[in-house]
Amino acid sequence: MKEIEFASMRNKGFTLIELVIVMVVIGILAVTAAPKFINFKTEAHIAVLNGIKVSINSMVTLSHMKARINNQIGSSGQVKIEGTYYDLRYGYPTFIGRGVADGTLDNGYGILQLIDISDGSISYETPNAWYGIFKLTGASNPEQCVLTYFTAELHRGPIVGPFDKNGTPVGVANSTSGC
Repeated sequence: MKEIEFASMRNKGFTLIELVIVMVVIGILAVTAAPKFINFKTEAHIAVLNGIKVSINSMVTLSHMKARINNQIGSSGQVKIEGTYYDLRYGYPTFIGRGVADGTLDNGYGILQLIDISDGSISYETPNAWYGIFKLTGASNPEQCVLTYFTAELHRGPIVGPFDKNGTPVGVANSTSGC
């Protein structure tokens, strides 16, 4: 009977060695897994910019197809999408639009109203009427986490992507280094 009591007393807890081994294993897992989780914020910011780029490209395609159907591919024009007029240049939406969206010549919204950036996580600036810059406000350096939209010119459609200060397309790493 004494042997049975002794065996049951032994199973009441972990030994110090067992606890130390478990702590070491948890520490090793934390050290190897932590860097993968730390980088998720940057990847999420880049994904937001890529989502905006896809949204812009979709709306550019939609408005350009409507412009071609309605023969609005000159240096200025407009299309009506879901009851709202959008300003066009060579059949593509401008960045900020012109005038009011009432359907009169050379009036309509720009690409800003074609996409939804109303949640406050994206800001934009318009250095001039020909291009605009989208910035991710929650990024560690919003000046380096940007997406630029250049309004169409005569021999090319609009350009959506990362650009340097001179308007030259750059690699994704350069425009998202502050994300």
